[in-house]
Amino acid sequence: FYRFYHALLMAVSFGISAVLVALLKHTVFANFDRPLKYFGENAGLHLVEGVTVHSYNSFPSGHSAEAFAVLAMLSFLVKNQKLGLLFFFLALIISLSRPYLVQHFFMDTYAGAGIGVLISSLVFYFFENKTDLKERDFWNRKLGKTKKSLEK
Repeated sequence: FYRFYHALLMAVSFGISAVLVALLKHTVFANFDRPLKYFGENAGLHLVEGVTVHSYNSFPSGHSAEAFAVLAMLSFLVKNQKLGLLFFFLALIISLSRPYLVQHFFMDTYAGAGIGVLISSLVFYFFENKTDLKERDFWNRKLGKTKKSLEK
């Protein structure tokens, strides 16, 4: 993840999944309550001190969608399978933190993870097979300062 092309794929994947989740949360699934609202405050749910628990727009989990979108795209871009496995576990930990914090049901996190992976897969497929951006010089430049530019 050090070329403009990789940054573009990450940004597009993140952006599309964020917009899709926001649209779903606020239109199609606007009436889906979060666990504390659904079960009530006296349900004996484990609450973490200092965490503000929300009441509405539970489905799908935006944190899970974004974590899986970004980390799935990273796993597509790196060739090291061990890093890909690490990225999966990082996304999984982020997703599992949502029910732990009583912000989402597991169903919400599964759906968010599915959306993130699906969007990243489609974006990666489209850019790799339907565009020639990765062949253009601008998109192949490295991000940040290179050793040669520092020597000048």
